[in-house]
Amino acid sequence: MTQGKITISRIQSNQENYLPIKITIDDVNAVTQFLEIEMSLEEFAECLTGLAARPCVFEARGLDRVGKKREMQDFTFELPDGTMFGSKTKEIATELAIKLSPIGWEVSTYFNSQNSFFKQDGKEWARTHILRWVD
Repeated sequence: MTQGKITISRIQSNQENYLPIKITIDDVNAVTQFLEIEMSLEEFAECLTGLAARPCVFEARGLDRVGKKREMQDFTFELPDGTMFGSKTKEIATELAIKLSPIGWEVSTYFNSQNSFFKQDGKEWARTHILRWVD
């Protein structure tokens, strides 16, 4: 069996046709939220009192990761000279990270950290993470 987490929360909204109960299901080892369910307060109350098969809306994602374990590694690569001080630093880093990442790994393209870009030995570098999910 896979270890998971469930979160049940109440959503506040001014919209007319919103569903106020949100339930999310996470796979702990895959570090993936793979199911999000929304339903009315009335239907949720029916579930709690034992009525089965209540209507809801849901979104499933990341199902290919469920039951696997996420691995993460630091990924550092050299940037072309002058990249760090240009207006397209993040775009260039993203393109290079995708191009240079090892086969079978997914690259994190979040380059908003203080540590995302640095200089070492007169060269410009970028730092991020690569991820993969293994059985």
